[in-house]
Amino acid sequence: MTYVLWFLPLLFSAFSYSNTFTDGLANAANDRTQHNVRYDGAYHRIAYPNGDVPANIGVCTDVVIRSYRSLGVDLQQLVHEDMRDNFSSYPSKRIWALTKPDSNIDHRRVPNLQTFFKRHGTVLPITNNVENYKAGDIVTWILPGNLPHIGIVVNTYAVDNKTPLIVHNIGSGPQREDVLFRYKITGHYRYEPVVNSIAGIWKHSEKPAWLEITFAADVGGITVKRHDDNSNAVGLTVIKDVIAAAKQTNLSQELQWQGKMFSAQVNGYIDVSLFLTNSTTLEIYQSTDLDKQVNILTLTKEHDFSTL
Repeated sequence: MTYVLWFLPLLFSAFSYSNTFTDGLANAANDRTQHNVRYDGAYHRIAYPNGDVPANIGVCTDVVIRSYRSLGVDLQQLVHEDMRDNFSSYPSKRIWALTKPDSNIDHRRVPNLQTFFKRHGTVLPITNNVENYKAGDIVTWILPGNLPHIGIVVNTYAVDNKTPLIVHNIGSGPQREDVLFRYKITGHYRYEPVVNSIAGIWKHSEKPAWLEITFAADVGGITVKRHDDNSNAVGLTVIKDVIAAAKQTNLSQELQWQGKMFSAQVNGYIDVSLFLTNSTTLEIYQSTDLDKQVNILTLTKEHDFSTL
């Protein structure tokens, strides 16, 4: 049975990404090296969530923030919400004498990112063995002058063909360099936010419509962010009760979610499955039964937020 959904007439149609989140992060970091960014750590008031300093400036943390954001993960919001609820667990008072979170700057400070990754990611061993550092890992260092630094391990290697390169910004904009063991390593992390890996802005593959996926705790929803053919659709909920589902190992799609989509034909909600087939493509199917699934919609990740 094929359902005719109420919003279909309204809503609907870079870089090579791999199927794992960490590979996607490494690729996103590599992509940052193609951007012309001047090193500038000045304080800026920015939007929230999904706020950013001007695209032509940034520091080491912005490489990490922008790489994650290209995969739909907003470290600004995640760090702010965690600091809001657990401020004493972060070093802001000890280091900067702050008494409350500041969503303009907190996520752009290395010690805060270290704390967040310790609390919500995986803390990995600090060793001199290159085999322990995988693409998509996050590494922090202490530089001369007691300056903290952060970068992302990528999937290309130094001249020894063993040591993975690092994408970072140490003063000359995002660079891919052999610096893993150049400075004292202070942290080694892996952060793969499975539930929120589809959060962000997605464009319909055929029509001029953009959808926003947001999560509160582990439950998400999909709403119309912008629609060039029907402004009345903006704000409407397309899919509700989005939750992570078990991996379907017999499918090529590795990451799966389930939710409920309104159908005018049945005057109610029908079950749908969402598959992240790669880091930039989200396929939505009617039914959670593998034998009865019908493709309803394809979304592609939106990276340009300037007009949204």
